[in-house]
Amino acid sequence: MPRSLSRYSCTAILAFTLAPAGCSHEPEPGGSGDARTFEIPVAPYFGSDVVTCGASYAGAGTTGASFELKDFLVFLHGVELVREGGERVPLELVDDQQWQGQGVVLLDFNDATGACLGDAETNARIVGTAPDHGDYVGIAFRVGLPPAQNHLDAVTAPAPLNKPSTWWSWQGGYKFLQLTLATAVHESYFVHVGATACEGSVEDGFSCAGDHEILVDVDDFVPGRDGLRINVAALLAEVDLDAPVDFASGDFIAGCMSFDPDPECDPIFTKLGRRFMSEEAAPEQIAFEVDVDAAPDLVSPSESDQVPQPGSDAFDRDPRLDVSVVSEAGVARSHPMGDALPIGSRTHRRGPGNQCMSCHQPKGPGAGLFDVAGTVWEADGETPLTDATVKLLPIAAGPCQEGDERAQCQDQPVGTYREEDVVATLVTDPYGNFYSTELPPEAAPPFWPVVERGSDEVIRTFMGHPAASGSCNMCHGVNRVRLEAP
Repeated sequence: MPRSLSRYSCTAILAFTLAPAGCSHEPEPGGSGDARTFEIPVAPYFGSDVVTCGASYAGAGTTGASFELKDFLVFLHGVELVREGGERVPLELVDDQQWQGQGVVLLDFNDATGACLGDAETNARIVGTAPDHGDYVGIAFRVGLPPAQNHLDAVTAPAPLNKPSTWWSWQGGYKFLQLTLATAVHESYFVHVGATACEGSVEDGFSCAGDHEILVDVDDFVPGRDGLRINVAALLAEVDLDAPVDFASGDFIAGCMSFDPDPECDPIFTKLGRRFMSEEAAPEQIAFEVDVDAAPDLVSPSESDQVPQPGSDAFDRDPRLDVSVVSEAGVARSHPMGDALPIGSRTHRRGPGNQCMSCHQPKGPGAGLFDVAGTVWEADGETPLTDATVKLLPIAAGPCQEGDERAQCQDQPVGTYREEDVVATLVTDPYGNFYSTELPPEAAPPFWPVVERGSDEVIRTFMGHPAASGSCNMCHGVNRVRLEAP
């Protein structure tokens, strides 16, 4: 059964509060105008129930479908508090080097229970400072990222832009709102809001046919008293979650992936107050609502931990770490399962399945600046595979696909490639990890990875599209690469 949202008590401690606040939810009449830190809780709701991993919900969409949550993350920026006279006062987000930074906050409602996968860390609040005026009557923010931040590399970007699962690719940018559901018909029904039809390069910059930053205004909101709700029922109200995918119309995935054309996108975008791929005026947004009296009471404020974390510009990397490192069969040089590194008050998980290149980068504590790294698993998805070979192919010479019309693929089975096209070969170590600081220039991403096991009877797996990054565990830490025994 769905769980109700618990309330905070006056004994709670806010780790990022910079100025004391009392236990009253009522704002001071007139306000002092002095800087005050506000915590704004945010929770997804379906009807009167909080949407959580591990619970099921019925009555969604046009056909009353049932669903279970698999993932839910949202980027917000440009947060402003609105005064009674209409003045918009910026809420300066507190940089906590994890969920907030660079003027952006990442909300994460996935705790890795039930059907949800990934890591168990969550964030369900916005924390920032603003003058303590007593006449705030609303809040405004943008769902998404500014174009200048949308095409960073999640491997090396500072927090919160370093969350692996939020990155689509260089051209696609980040997923601004990432809601994934399991329904009776679809293993995954996607609501992924992001920029559409982006073109360009890291060197020349990017432009998108639809940047899809969405301005949201919520009235009757009092900071220090209220929180925000994301109304999942409203967001899904005009789509059929169990409708079959209509391949004939150019729709290849269940749900909205911000791909034009995609028939599910406009009914979802309009709930956020914007038309999909159109400048036509949209109805007022109904996806975000006031959660009255949801703000926590604050006592005993303390300073946040400001020890620089990996990816931070302030992180001081020891130059002696910049050594050559390449994975070798039988050589246990990487981290085993369950290994972790404490930095300040945070603990960074290491070992199989984790994002190796978040530490093995110019602003990280890992030995060697990896060009590529990842993990290969046995068929059970739980046991690291210690005898796999990873081959990288250039973008123009990937493995043969279904219906591939290239000359070298005629009358050849799917997955065939030419050995002379391989530009790099790596092997997994005793922990199932592969990594290298020594990729040749021709192996720079994007490339096609092929993973093999065996010699006489080769078991092979490969991707249906090139990899945009050498940080393989950025995607495959959850959707693991598995091989059967030969």
